Amino acid sequence: MVAGLSDRRRCPPTDYGSFRTVIDDAARPDHPILRRLLDYWSELGDADRLPSRWQIDPAAIPQLLPYITLVDVLGREPRGFRRRLIGTHITAATGRDNTGRTFDEIYAPEVAERMAEAYSAPVDRRRPVRVLGRGTRLDRTQTRYEAVYMPLASDGERVDMVLAGIVFGS
Repeated sequence: MVAGLSDRRRCPPTDYGSFRTVIDDAARPDHPILRRLLDYWSELGDADRLPSRWQIDPAAIPQLLPYITLVDVLGREPRGFRRRLIGTHITAATGRDNTGRTFDEIYAPEVAERMAEAYSAPVDRRRPVRVLGRGTRLDRTQTRYEAVYMPLASDGERVDMVLAGIVFGS
């Protein structure tokens, strides 16, 4: 088990075949990298407006960049998602770089649907969610992860991107 990655479950897990996750509204991650990213995101917004992608300063968080993915929210109904940027920790852990691809292009239909449900949580709730999960790498080995998904809104209102921090373990 990775240091800081707990087995706590606050709501029942959903099995996604090669993808298993728990969405936790508490959103306070165990892993220190994810706590730092959540604190950074919290400092960007204010009480009335969500932060936007343009407020993120990579120079302010260089040690967090390998753990970050930015995901575009495409449309409303049906909602789609596209991976705009993927950090090196994520690509190394998953064994692939899916930058620029939609969930429908990356995953089998049932997994794409479940991934979209997970990424819809911060869009619909307009607040961060913590995610605990287990997935299958391309080499068919299992890996555990902890993540925090945070909404971003170009106009401060309508969520059009998700900033996700993901830490994989073994």
